[in-house]
Amino acid sequence: MKIIISESKLEKMKQSLTDKVNEIGIYRTARMLGMNTTEFMDRFGFEMNDSRITDLIDLYMDNKFDKVYHSQKRDLCELYKTPETFLSVVIEAINEFCYNNFDFATHLGIDEESIEFENLFYQMEHYTIKNYGELIKNKFVENCTK
Repeated sequence: MKIIISESKLEKMKQSLTDKVNEIGIYRTARMLGMNTTEFMDRFGFEMNDSRITDLIDLYMDNKFDKVYHSQKRDLCELYKTPETFLSVVIEAINEFCYNNFDFATHLGIDEESIEFENLFYQMEHYTIKNYGELIKNKFVENCTK
């Protein structure tokens, strides 16, 4: 069975999702729809659009990633066991790097306790997975299969 959605209904649905994301956050909205946050953002376009933050993520990957994880080759395998676990750890490190090097309250005028702040971190995670996920997982595989 095909469901046909008119453009006006689609716009209303997108607005409703945006309202829900602003109210309860990306994570809870995605779960409500039976998705993980990456699937949700891919499907509905709640992606990172602040170049100051994406530039920080790019800076980390260009200048810090290899330096931080190259010296820990064997520890990576023992500590993280799978490429997906390693990816999660790197995402946390990137988010912490951004948090420590970008004043979200001053530059974006948001409270660190807000849903908007939480959403930014899911958007940062999404950006990292989409742009560097395979590279990060491949680094783990490269280090742990030799």
